[in-house]
Amino acid sequence: MAKYFSTKNSVIESSQNYPDEYGIGFLSFEETDELNHEKVSSDLIEKLRKTKFTVYERREDYQYIVINTPMWSAKKLYEKMVIYMDMRGILIFCDNADDISGITDDFSNKLGGKEGAYFLSAFLTSLLSHDYIYMEGVEKELGKLETKVLEEHTPNFAQKINGYRRKVAVIKRYYEQLYEVTLTLSEEEFLSCAKEGFTKINTKVERLREEALYLRDYMSQVREAYQQGVDLSLNSVMKFLSAATLIFAPLQFLVGWFGMNFEMPETNNPTGYAIPFVLSAVIVVVALFIFKRKKWF
Repeated sequence: MAKYFSTKNSVIESSQNYPDEYGIGFLSFEETDELNHEKVSSDLIEKLRKTKFTVYERREDYQYIVINTPMWSAKKLYEKMVIYMDMRGILIFCDNADDISGITDDFSNKLGGKEGAYFLSAFLTSLLSHDYIYMEGVEKELGKLETKVLEEHTPNFAQKINGYRRKVAVIKRYYEQLYEVTLTLSEEEFLSCAKEGFTKINTKVERLREEALYLRDYMSQVREAYQQGVDLSLNSVMKFLSAATLIFAPLQFLVGWFGMNFEMPETNNPTGYAIPFVLSAVIVVVALFIFKRKKWF
């Protein structure tokens, strides 16, 4: 359901309709046709809704920001948000207007002025307020996965690491695009009254972008640790097979020697039958002693 506010005396107040000036509106994409606003059409909002990247654009009599906010749940990758600005105020469209309209409670008494620039600065600040907590959560999840890798308890590792790779790629792309948007906003003349706020937001987004790059590198380290574990396991198997081959090679020679089908001197010897058994036992013991001393297994 659409919700409207006005910014009077630098404080956000609820309004039944969209105010004629300094207004703020939260709407779902489906409520565009119900809005009595000559500049906004359902076709324009639908076009912006299909935009697949975070971007800021300025037109002759209006501006808009499209934000593809990464979803912090596993349901989908992005949540679309369109921020439309003109002389009357700001309209914010998203899938669920109730979710973001509640953000106003975080800063309703902290606006620096009645202009929309102050609201936009405060809104973006509040939108990013919990991102560090989420990034820390992703880092902890990667840390748990790394621990399991070191303990060799990593079922379905490829599936898990690919899920994190996709998630981190989305986060990284989001902050890279948002960085360009906030940098442009900090340089816009009509938003100059809140320039300090946009500059701080841009600095925060830059730090979040660096955090996303760190998560990408950390994820690569976890993947390398897993691959090293696989390689070590494979090396252990190959080492065991090589040792077994070295032990059984002389035994096969003895089998071939004593299994020849013609008369040999040792066949007439009373101890001739025991010789292969003794030699086999000696070879196995000596081979195991040498391998153990050289720490081959």
